[in-house]
Amino acid sequence: MSNHSDAGTLAVQLVDSDPRLSFSDSSTTSPHSIETTEAPTDPAKRELGCDEDILENQVLSDAQESVLESEDILPIILLELKGALLEEPLGHTATDASSPTTGRTLSWKASLCSLLLVNRSFFQAGSNLLWNTMEILEPVFRLLPWYTKTRYNGLGNFQYNGSVDWERFNFYASRIQGFHLISSPEDDFSISSSWLLQLFTLHERPDPLFPILQSIIVTPEAFPGLQVLFLLVGPSLRLLEVFSCSEISDSASIPSDWEAYAGESKEGFREEVQANLIAVLPKVSVSSPQLQSFTYRGPVSMDLFLHISQLKGLVSMNLTMANAYGALLAPYKCLAKLSSLRHLVLEAPLLDALDWWPSPEERVNVDLDTLQVTTTATQQFRLRKSIRFMNLRMLVLEFVGKTSTFLLNSTIKRYLPRSRGLERLSITFLSGKPLGVEEPEDGQSRQQQVEEQQGRPTVVSTLQGSAKLKEVFMRNVPPSLVKSAVYSLQQAMPKWSQLTMLVFQPRQQPISTESQSTLPVAGESTGLSFLGTTVWTRCNNLQELEFHFDEAEIATEDLLNSQAFKSSSRDDDHPLRILRINTTSSRLELDLRKKIEVATFLDRLFPRLDRLQGSASGVWEEVGMLIKSYQAVKEHIYARIEAL
Repeated sequence: MSNHSDAGTLAVQLVDSDPRLSFSDSSTTSPHSIETTEAPTDPAKRELGCDEDILENQVLSDAQESVLESEDILPIILLELKGALLEEPLGHTATDASSPTTGRTLSWKASLCSLLLVNRSFFQAGSNLLWNTMEILEPVFRLLPWYTKTRYNGLGNFQYNGSVDWERFNFYASRIQGFHLISSPEDDFSISSSWLLQLFTLHERPDPLFPILQSIIVTPEAFPGLQVLFLLVGPSLRLLEVFSCSEISDSASIPSDWEAYAGESKEGFREEVQANLIAVLPKVSVSSPQLQSFTYRGPVSMDLFLHISQLKGLVSMNLTMANAYGALLAPYKCLAKLSSLRHLVLEAPLLDALDWWPSPEERVNVDLDTLQVTTTATQQFRLRKSIRFMNLRMLVLEFVGKTSTFLLNSTIKRYLPRSRGLERLSITFLSGKPLGVEEPEDGQSRQQQVEEQQGRPTVVSTLQGSAKLKEVFMRNVPPSLVKSAVYSLQQAMPKWSQLTMLVFQPRQQPISTESQSTLPVAGESTGLSFLGTTVWTRCNNLQELEFHFDEAEIATEDLLNSQAFKSSSRDDDHPLRILRINTTSSRLELDLRKKIEVATFLDRLFPRLDRLQGSASGVWEEVGMLIKSYQAVKEHIYARIEAL
């Protein structure tokens, strides 16, 4: 048995303390109740029956009774107690040094169990908390009177009496709202297919077994026992998450269990894994019509998506595809059938190049609020060419491995035009190499550079058309893409009148000579004057800005004689509060006079500036201190003026 079985043992011991059998009818009375037999001492008060001592005692008694029997307050108190015990267990130590989380779980459960016998109110509220979310199945199925052996072996020689044999099970199963299964079937509830079928078809079996169950999460360890979902799903289910493989925390490092799914030779193994989920999905679609959120990580196929498309009530879907071949375009027909879907996450970090995509007449329109896609640059481009995502309000694109300006711009040009209401755009570049993919060399050929520059006005126009953008993020931008991306953002920002946050973060590494363009690049030198010509004049709602600037331009430009500085007057203060100035090098040489010039410039344009940071942290810390001193002096002067 796993260490988690100890937590199950506590729950089973709780069952043996069932207060319906041990508590008398008077157990609802608080042990702290105060009985008063003395008569009022004041004749007048005695006549009115309102002696102060009696009233005080009665108030205390009523308050204690109210707290102990309240169905609203006591659960809140116990929930707070659970949180405190999880942070610092009282008088209990972890039973497993290698699993401190398990130790804390056991500790708070053991502490809470000791409170359950106070009275019925404590028992009801405490039991609801103890059984609310279960990490293993065995404790609840151990409540069945015929489950007496180490392994579940069906009814055996037990004389089954129908619904009466389910009473104890129902009493606790009706409290479970979530299963977060983290143990293998061998360490938890191992049941063969024949006994599962027997249990599922027993006469007068409660249906559903768990009437208020709202969420089921199956980890890779518990995935081999996925067939148990036939017993768990019901009409109250809202969330289902199934993981057949581990999570990739770093795209540069592929877990061993993912490699088991890679390659065309592994098709039989992938089909076997998918069959476990495909078998249960029809039951889910019929028994759980209110299912709104579905998450799956593992191998996929057209057959799997056919069954997923029957989950008509889905509002949110998160799919991480472990395939290395032909996975990303598989869901395009499925998505068209999920009319209620509003939030979609597609991740295919291992996907190899595809040799097909739907013909124009097969392409589908999918109306969503939010979309996140994580895959290679080539597949980003091909996915958008196959599925028309409409009316997006949030778009998150994560490019795995190397990319080019051409693919980046082509992807942007395909996503944005059909989502003029887009409010949040996030683009991140992840390291790593998909299995079997031949990555492009660093940099671009001269012909590619020419084509990229010729297409630059189109991508700028596309970005400008997304006039409702409020938040824009570009993170870990490779050196070869920095100049083009900075130029595009510079040109688009004046059109983003509702913009409140823009974050542009280059990858922290020196730009190699191989990735430098040999052609002149428009907008390659961005000085701080950009803050006056664009940010101060056109971005009137911008509150946070992180941008890439040219250190040579910063050191040489004359900020105090710039047109933006001389005409920096407006009816209200610019709202910019946070500014981070990134440069290619973290070594920025500015003398004191230049630091004072920069501080004066920034203070004049952005009087609300609260935080100034940058890749050259020492320089910007000093400039920030100068700005703070200016602000302090102005506040002092304003205070003196008001006093006069």
